[in-house]
Amino acid sequence: MPEMDNEKDGGIFEKGCKFASTVFQLDVSTKRKEREEKRKEEDKDIDRKLKEEKEKFEEIRKKHSPDSPKFKRSKQRYELALRDHEIEKDKIEKDEFRAAIKFSQIDAEPFEVQYFAYLVGLLVFLGTLVLVLYALFFTDISVIIKMSLFLPVMVVPLLAIAFIMNFPFYMAKRRRAKSLGRMPEAINYMVMSMSLTPNLGRAVEYAAESVEDPLSSELRKIIWDVEMRRFSTIDESFMAFADEWGKWSEEFRRSLYTLRNAAQKETQKEVNQTLQKANEIAVRGTENKMRDFSESLTVPAMTLFSLGSILPLLLAALLPILAIGDTTAEMIIFLLNVVIPVGFLTYAVHILGYRPTMRAPLHLSDLLTKREKYSVVGTSVAVAAIMIFLGFYWRPDHSYLISLLPLWGITIAITIYCFFTSYFPFKQRDNVLEMENSFPNALFHLGGYISRGSPPERAFEKVSENIYSSSVSILFQKISYSLHVTRKSLSDVLFAKGGVLEKNPSQMIKATTTMVARAIKKDPETAGDTLVRMSGYLTELQNIEEEMKSRLGEVTGMMKVTAQFIAPLVMGITAVLYVMLSGYFADIELEGPMAGMAGGFIGQEAPIGGFAFSLVVGVYLILLVLLTVFFTVGIESGEDWADRKMTVVRILPVSMLLYTISAILAEIFLAGII
Repeated sequence: MPEMDNEKDGGIFEKGCKFASTVFQLDVSTKRKEREEKRKEEDKDIDRKLKEEKEKFEEIRKKHSPDSPKFKRSKQRYELALRDHEIEKDKIEKDEFRAAIKFSQIDAEPFEVQYFAYLVGLLVFLGTLVLVLYALFFTDISVIIKMSLFLPVMVVPLLAIAFIMNFPFYMAKRRRAKSLGRMPEAINYMVMSMSLTPNLGRAVEYAAESVEDPLSSELRKIIWDVEMRRFSTIDESFMAFADEWGKWSEEFRRSLYTLRNAAQKETQKEVNQTLQKANEIAVRGTENKMRDFSESLTVPAMTLFSLGSILPLLLAALLPILAIGDTTAEMIIFLLNVVIPVGFLTYAVHILGYRPTMRAPLHLSDLLTKREKYSVVGTSVAVAAIMIFLGFYWRPDHSYLISLLPLWGITIAITIYCFFTSYFPFKQRDNVLEMENSFPNALFHLGGYISRGSPPERAFEKVSENIYSSSVSILFQKISYSLHVTRKSLSDVLFAKGGVLEKNPSQMIKATTTMVARAIKKDPETAGDTLVRMSGYLTELQNIEEEMKSRLGEVTGMMKVTAQFIAPLVMGITAVLYVMLSGYFADIELEGPMAGMAGGFIGQEAPIGGFAFSLVVGVYLILLVLLTVFFTVGIESGEDWADRKMTVVRILPVSMLLYTISAILAEIFLAGII
């Protein structure tokens, strides 16, 4: 399963736009000039309409008193013209399509996106037309189906154009959702920074360094706008940022406003109280946003579950009966193995794009060398190729159940690839997650020791001896040992070349320990109090994330059960039933009027052999497992590909084993009935 992220998706889209510019021989500079001229003409036209209405109003005002009906009507028209003028100007200035492209950081002009959409639409039209012509002249299908094939030729290209034109909006919404998900963490970092030094600019810089894109770039823009003289002070730029993002979250706007107020307080006590309030507002806003997302997910997830899992299972169960009549089995199989999986993936990606991302992505190191990766891929391909070849080679002389051999080849190949490419990253991921989950508790104890006057090296040592987390204990032992031996500052021990956290993949731990290093430079009481409050902030965010996972688990649990247990049982029985019924009806001989009324493959061979049918159903089962894992893990953990791959390793072999067992048992039990 390909890894999908914003940068990769945007990069492919940008290349497509540039390719379309080349194909249509677009002069970008000329097009930009034309766009600017068109914009100026639109401005002039809007100003001209307002000017005309104003001149009419001025003439009437000179001739009529304010109480006259004509004056009132003219004034009303002028006020409407003023309002329309502001609306039209605002539309031109904002240009939502251009704004979406810019916010998505897609390096393309609006006209390049439009021509890329036309190019994709043209290619899709030609491809669809070729497929339809092939179906018309080289396949034996009914006239009704042949006539209906012209509908995709008209509809599919329009859908492709709409997809390309709306892609920047989708990317902007996805980027905004990720930024809003990380906003509480950024506010937390600003709160931590201002609790030590109530300087708004320094707090913004620290938050921008501590979080990752896309929010990091948005925070840095606060500083850049001041340096570029767009705003005269950090306060003005910060408030503009709060107003912009407040459009999508009122709680975050209030939290950012409260942060700004904290910088203006005179005493440290007032600063801390205001910062506490800002953090509470952000936490409550996050809780509400996560609750809204989990509630809004119910209908889309059930729709996806119904169309991607339940409907295909019903179709598969009905195939043995549908294939007996005039229904074309090939069309149903095309729907089962192409249309539904593509639709499932598209809708799943759409839903995942709106998932708020609370936890920073882990930068897990891959211990496999390039040569080892090639070996894993080569082994996987070789296993699949050998078993697929043997399955087709032995096909004429064996039962249709020999189709299980190619299916197991594909399953084993996918399992080998996922296991060996994710085993070490997954272990590292579990270790880091355990460290992150235990870190607030360790921070609380560290703050207690610091506040009682213990030196940093001794405080880290005591926490490492009393904390239950093995990973945090080892980390703190390393920090304590380095402080004792090297006599360097805590910042150098942590982040200098060869430092304890130099290769740590957790952004949260790096950002928090940076603040720890700043805090211990203060007096023990202030430093300890700061660390304890940091622990409370982090604990609150973790509780929100756990609550969200619990809510979302209720939605995704049934999908996992269906893919792992229910679907393979139904598919296995369906494959056997199809083969037996097709053989049974093929042996029926009808004479007289009944022979002319018979349809489907009664009295003749089935249009799809048992081997091919079993293979098609098994392939759909594999696709269903992969797509279900992609969606459910994405909902629960975000873009965590190590977890996705290991979940495939756990579920896919079990699902294929149940498919195999159900097919064998169904053949044994149904053989005596049919």
